[in-house]
Amino acid sequence: MSVIIGTSNHDGTGSSENLTADNGALISGYFNDDGITVYPYETFSGISFDSVQIQSDTWNNKNYKEAKVDGNYEAITIDNIIDLDIHNQSDLGFSHIELLNTKRGNIDTSGVDSDDSIFIGVYSNSSGWSNKFTIDTGEGNDSVTLANVQGSQYTRFDINLGTGDDQLDISTLSSSYKSYQERIAEGGDGFDVLITNGSNNVTFSGFEMVKGTGFNSTLSITKDILDNNSDNDVGLIITNIDVDFSSALNYTTQAVDAEHSTYLEQHGFDVDTFDLVTVDDGEYTLLIQHDDLLS
Repeated sequence: MSVIIGTSNHDGTGSSENLTADNGALISGYFNDDGITVYPYETFSGISFDSVQIQSDTWNNKNYKEAKVDGNYEAITIDNIIDLDIHNQSDLGFSHIELLNTKRGNIDTSGVDSDDSIFIGVYSNSSGWSNKFTIDTGEGNDSVTLANVQGSQYTRFDINLGTGDDQLDISTLSSSYKSYQERIAEGGDGFDVLITNGSNNVTFSGFEMVKGTGFNSTLSITKDILDNNSDNDVGLIITNIDVDFSSALNYTTQAVDAEHSTYLEQHGFDVDTFDLVTVDDGEYTLLIQHDDLLS
């Protein structure tokens, strides 16, 4: 296991992904220097529970802008480091990764079957440099949240949730700064839930449910959304967000039938609050709450 901190972009050798012991500081044990503290892993109650915490006093610390973590940690907490590269494989089958006030990063927990919880508090000061997060969680029932702290309109991401019943929450991110901005999410195999405040925040595929926050937000259904989330024959569940359809699509509503009633009940929903919506002569099926469907 290793932790390296530094500022390789100052000397042109790269970013957090390219940090090495030669262009950064390889940490072994407790470290405190120039406004940054690193707490190493510990063992509790005879169980090898490994954790690391990296704390900078200021955002964009001129001497420590980057961190690279490679190990088998169950808990990783990093605050005020703008550029992160994390490869983690928990020995105990679960991990919690909390990244606060960061601008960009690579997070990969796909090397082992584990239930991972990843929280990223997004902080950006401009569209300059990279604002991209690349996340791959692999197997396991994973939860990923990208939350706005400041400047999340500049944030880009490419997220693959892999195999398992996963959840991605991007509901507090600001709308994209540019219409072509890369924001991609792949649910993968399993029952996957996207929590969002509108379709302009993400291009998504492989999800079984889209959930809003109950505030004034709209999911605009296009043929691309239907094609990208139609692997489940029972239909995409949409709840707690206003829904409208592209003018190119024709849809009809009807009462929920027995098959879809069973499906909704399996996932804890009140069947009486849903409509069964078929699009383009039954090519696609959606389950949408009554109050969410805009005329």
